[in-house]
Amino acid sequence: MHKFNRNVTSIRNTYSYARRKIIVLIVLVIFLLTNLALAKDLGVIKPYLILGGTQGSMIEQFNEPDAVAFTRDGRLLAGDTQNGRFKIYSISERSLSIVTIGEPGTGDCQFDNSLAAVLPSGRRIYNEVQGIVCNSKDEILVVDQGNRRIQIFDAKGTCLTERTINLASILVKPDSDNGTSYTSIQGITVDELDNIYVTDTGTRRVYKFLKNGSQDMTFKFQVKEKNNYILLDPESMVIHNNKLLIADEGNQIIKVYEKNTGRFTGQTIGHPDLFGRDVEGLAIYQDKLFALNEESGQVIIFDLTKDDTPVIGFFGEKGLTPGRFLSPDGLAVSRDGRYLAIADQGNFRIQVFELQNILNQLK
Repeated sequence: MHKFNRNVTSIRNTYSYARRKIIVLIVLVIFLLTNLALAKDLGVIKPYLILGGTQGSMIEQFNEPDAVAFTRDGRLLAGDTQNGRFKIYSISERSLSIVTIGEPGTGDCQFDNSLAAVLPSGRRIYNEVQGIVCNSKDEILVVDQGNRRIQIFDAKGTCLTERTINLASILVKPDSDNGTSYTSIQGITVDELDNIYVTDTGTRRVYKFLKNGSQDMTFKFQVKEKNNYILLDPESMVIHNNKLLIADEGNQIIKVYEKNTGRFTGQTIGHPDLFGRDVEGLAIYQDKLFALNEESGQVIIFDLTKDDTPVIGFFGEKGLTPGRFLSPDGLAVSRDGRYLAIADQGNFRIQVFELQNILNQLK
């Protein structure tokens, strides 16, 4: 009798589990259908300009371009990770100029590109020139991973050594017992007061600094919820209406935090099946959120004015030719809304698109 009851209980548990799985699949299908049904597939869009395109260390070449940003006057900044430098492009209809800033090393104005860690899986983590952003004065802030610092340059690219923000003594130490085995500063953004926010992929958190470079101790970033990490491999960030939108690469989703307190709102944008295995760069223009799916080589566009943040369009695909991408990483929109730049990492190039052409196709 007891054996019979156990068998019945086992069958009921199996049925209950299967039913839950079916419900989850139905919800997922509904999510994808409702999010993509009205979204416009813009296909492969021809870029306005392509910068780079071959691997190397010459001035016009890249070795894994990563983060991109625009200055207030429209110049394009591009991190050249493995070359230990970043570039400043001045783009006009009649000319193009390039200035390279930095070199590999551990001294002032240098960037460490050495091996950082080897994970148990065998994956190698290298130090890189990572996030890059401009503040209201057009000062350039660059994440120098290996040297555990944020280097600051003036609008012309002159290194302001006295303004360097040293992170070594501030960063939380990795704790393998809690599932963190390395430190890796990645994304960087600034708010309207020039406060600075940086993500640490390794220890799954965000730090905030005041514009003078001191850490904001009132910012209590929520790392866990119900004893589980909220983020897994946080990378890029953008700010929208006092919210901090974080690309959670490990969970293949975008998570929303309170900008001023660091508390998780519980809100998410997108879905793992929408981003495949990788959500990377983020950018905002006129209440539209642009997010990169590194796996598929697509740019996904969300409407931030709606409560459910629906997908309204997408473009691009994996490939080698113009308008296609291999492992795209960073993206940025110029302040005047003229250009959208994408770091096409696997193709060793930056593709620059005319943003208004994209927006017009969404209408």
